[in-house]
Amino acid sequence: PTGSGKKHISKLIHNNSSRSTGAIIFFNTKRLTPESIEEELFGKENKDGSPERIGLLEQAHNGTIFIDEVANLCNKSQRRLIKLITENRFTRVDGKFSVEIDVRIISASSKNIQDLIKKNIFSEDLFYRLNVVPIKVPALKDRIEDIPELINYFLKTCSKSLGLANKSLTKEHYNLSQSVDLVGNLRQLKNIIE
Repeated sequence: PTGSGKKHISKLIHNNSSRSTGAIIFFNTKRLTPESIEEELFGKENKDGSPERIGLLEQAHNGTIFIDEVANLCNKSQRRLIKLITENRFTRVDGKFSVEIDVRIISASSKNIQDLIKKNIFSEDLFYRLNVVPIKVPALKDRIEDIPELINYFLKTCSKSLGLANKSLTKEHYNLSQSVDLVGNLRQLKNIIE
């Protein structure tokens, strides 16, 4: 679900990997057209073969890209991504030349991909290529026992970023926090603490 910490988890994976010296790129497909998604990811080539626009995948070479809401990719982008995963190469939009890259792809979706596969909206082939190590990130309401530790983390980071001495909460505050409906998950909790 939104705000559950997917981006944070992708950072942890990247920072604790052999790719940590490379870039980590975050890309959310939400509210973008299929054409703009494709250009953002794969870039665009001029008629002379020079890059008009370097895509996010190329920018993540030797690093990691996190694609949020991967279910929004159109069929054409899905096929391009399959080729990239299979061959470590792709062509930019309007491109003639192949670009070779080495990138880790972490993806997430709030939609049920299995349902989209049944409706022929999402490629089963792409799903199995992306779903190598599945990580389910539950909503905060399904892990309320984590809330006190998360509160302490946000208190520490928010105090530091605001130049304040470390703050703490009373036990009553912790108990109250577990009864609040945090539909915005970690994002909402962080904002409340801030």
